[in-house]
Amino acid sequence: MTMKTKKTLQHIAAVAVVLLTLCLVFAAPVGAVDDIYAVGAEKEYTTLAEAVSAASDSNEDGAITYHIYGKIEISSRGWYNPRGTSSATTINFVGMTPDAEISLTHDSSDKWVQIMGTDNVQMVAINYDNLTLSKPNGIWAGDVAHQNRMFTTWMRGAPTDATVTYTNCTFPNGSGNNQYGKTVYDTCKLYSEDYYALWIYDAGNPLRADTNPASVEVKNCQLIADRGIKVYSEWQDGTAKAKTTISNCYFKIETTPAVVSSLDGTITMTDVNYDACPYGLLERGYLNGNPIYTLAIITVDGAEPTYAAHVTYTNEWGGTESIYVTDTDYAEHIVAENAEYGSTLIELPVAKIGGKPYFSLDDAVAEAASDATITLLKDVTGEIIIDKSIIIDGNDNTINGKVNLS
Repeated sequence: MTMKTKKTLQHIAAVAVVLLTLCLVFAAPVGAVDDIYAVGAEKEYTTLAEAVSAASDSNEDGAITYHIYGKIEISSRGWYNPRGTSSATTINFVGMTPDAEISLTHDSSDKWVQIMGTDNVQMVAINYDNLTLSKPNGIWAGDVAHQNRMFTTWMRGAPTDATVTYTNCTFPNGSGNNQYGKTVYDTCKLYSEDYYALWIYDAGNPLRADTNPASVEVKNCQLIADRGIKVYSEWQDGTAKAKTTISNCYFKIETTPAVVSSLDGTITMTDVNYDACPYGLLERGYLNGNPIYTLAIITVDGAEPTYAAHVTYTNEWGGTESIYVTDTDYAEHIVAENAEYGSTLIELPVAKIGGKPYFSLDDAVAEAASDATITLLKDVTGEIIIDKSIIIDGNDNTINGKVNLS
């Protein structure tokens, strides 16, 4: 009985050794099985270019992942395609060390370098996790424009729902969104010593349908910069829009309000801390100051913001800007800053309904519900047409002009 048991155990051990040997012989490299490629000093690939050249979607799951160790640089001029020649539709960049960083670098002769999912394969997603993403010495350039000053990933030619996602990432030089689809910033830190922390573009027509504006979600983020978030478009026919949501974010901004909107679309803010912004929360204006275009629809914690002043001024390029701001100190700052270029004017609200201010009595009357009370905040001059039952509380102010009741 004892001998039989011993032989049985010996047989089992022999079979186990054979199976282990087979596993060792036939085991494929990690990169081939999971399409994961290690990049960094003393890793399989020392540069991202080498990894991209070798990468393939061998398991046909549509994804390629790059594990980043330490700092790597991308300095090739133009658009850098992380998919290489593979058929992958999702690219993942994952930081594996505390100092993991992707840096887009260039000198004055190489004006632009950005990451882009190209359109010969329909990209679905590019994801960045636990990385520092830098763009030192960035400058305005070509159709990349202001976004070339910061770390930017585009997905031009991809489906309109293609998404670039940044999770737990740090941007020392700010970031630009994917203006051809969706961008998500989740638990990120965005900094800039001399410019905007985040520049949001929409591509406009004919590059994309205006019914599918660029969408940006900023949540649980910290933005500390000279300027805050800018929403804008290089497409100048008024068709560009942007859909922006900002939630549970902290702003510390020096020379502008936390958010500057110069585009049609929507901006929805909830639980935004802007106590460290000396010029308040918001500037809302027309695209390049042109009032034929549409102002963004903006809500803060479910309500329309209270605008403290309307400012019109001539900028340094000779154009006329028309903006609404939530802070009167910022209104005075804008006027002083641009006084040398031409005319400037600060208009304060003339009336209010409840807590909502109006910059003309006509606008207040037009929006007033029946039997509402309109409270004057200053003397009003001009002809006023009233076509409904309302109450006007003079509040020690006067109407100097003609009141027509219809």
